[in-house]
Amino acid sequence: MRPDPSQKNAGKTPQSSSLPLQMILYYNMLFSFVYWVLMAMIISTKLQYLIGDGSAIYGGDRQEVYIIACFILYTIGDLMRIPFALWGNQTEQVPALAAAALVTIFPTIPALVYLTFFQPKRFPFETIGGCVQFAFILFEFPLLWRSLQYNADVQHARFVRLTLQPEHED
Repeated sequence: MRPDPSQKNAGKTPQSSSLPLQMILYYNMLFSFVYWVLMAMIISTKLQYLIGDGSAIYGGDRQEVYIIACFILYTIGDLMRIPFALWGNQTEQVPALAAAALVTIFPTIPALVYLTFFQPKRFPFETIGGCVQFAFILFEFPLLWRSLQYNADVQHARFVRLTLQPEHED
């Protein structure tokens, strides 16, 4: 049986990627690059001038370790989170979207919380830039989660349809 030529889209699956998620990820990627460069310069300045004098300013040398560790965790998290989310959304891959969601929850958010709110002697950009990053994540995560659920449902439906189709005997 031949398909009706008037139905051009018959048999094609609808695209299940999210355009708003793709757009917010793009702008988040641009801001993350600027945020990372400025934070690297601020942290290097802190380590050079503020921490160099010792415990009177920072309360010990542990703060230096916390700042560096959180910045490294944030960097690793962002370097994994944004590409996984972009690729998973474009190619409608559930594992990549799930990886992006997990990397958003840990290590990105805890490291960003410390860098934005809990380190002593914050510069103004650390609070402002961190709040902007949080705004991106707050807008991005529900879209990411909705896209993840929708793509999982679509792939589940495809699997069920393929397994329940009767095989044609010739």
